Amino acid sequence: MAVRARTPIAGYATPILAGLLIAAAGLVPWTLLAQRNARVRPDLPWAALATLLYLAVLVLWLEGYGPPKGTAEPGPGPEPLPHDIL
Repeated sequence: MAVRARTPIAGYATPILAGLLIAAAGLVPWTLLAQRNARVRPDLPWAALATLLYLAVLVLWLEGYGPPKGTAEPGPGPEPLPHDIL
């Protein structure tokens, strides 16, 4: 059985899709909270504070804090550029 090689488009599509999912994770809760804020208590902008707290937790999670601990450690990273290239 032949193993299919990754197509070059997958190298672009994966990070783009991940970025879109992260953007949606930040935007969708805000829109839902803003709509609820406009209906429940429009004189007090509580949705802004709730969204700020949510985004702080989201950023911390994206930085590696919280579960799952197995993927919290960063990988080896890129190799530094040689000095003669600059």
